[in-house]
Amino acid sequence: MIALQLRGMGWDAARGQPLVLLEEHDPLGRVLPIWIAEADATALEQAHQGLSAIRPGTHELIAAVLAASGRHLTRIVITALHAHTYYAELVLDDYTRVSARPSDALTLALRAGADIAANESVLDAAAVPAAAVLEGTAAEPLTDPGAELGPDQQVDLDRFREFLTSATPEDFDVGPDEPSQ
Repeated sequence: MIALQLRGMGWDAARGQPLVLLEEHDPLGRVLPIWIAEADATALEQAHQGLSAIRPGTHELIAAVLAASGRHLTRIVITALHAHTYYAELVLDDYTRVSARPSDALTLALRAGADIAANESVLDAAAVPAAAVLEGTAAEPLTDPGAELGPDQQVDLDRFREFLTSATPEDFDVGPDEPSQ
């Protein structure tokens, strides 16, 4: 398992979809991009900024239920990538694991101050060099996540490669010297 931190969020104009960037913590070297829905991006950004609504939302409710039952979230793990869909798990203090969407898991992790991690196989399949994303330099070729890519999936991967070659830190609402959280 590899420790990650939220590096930033941005908008992938080619896909018309929000994008979360998780950065390899130690050693710094790779970034895992995860595309999420707009509503999920809003909830994640609110958690990142420490904002709460007047009435608790789903993520606050889950955290309250955990606390009321004497449990707390210790970490989330991005566990797998199948057919361009990421999978995650919540890991509670008693080692109970609960399947979750990565966007929900990340939002809960930020709300609970829990660690973020990914299985190495996920990073090997989908991560890109940090320099390509965080410094706006040309991306090294991505490793295709398996030989079973269909034509549409290859086009998506090619579009992402193209996006990375022109991306700058401003595309992700982070600056190169801005501390990550």
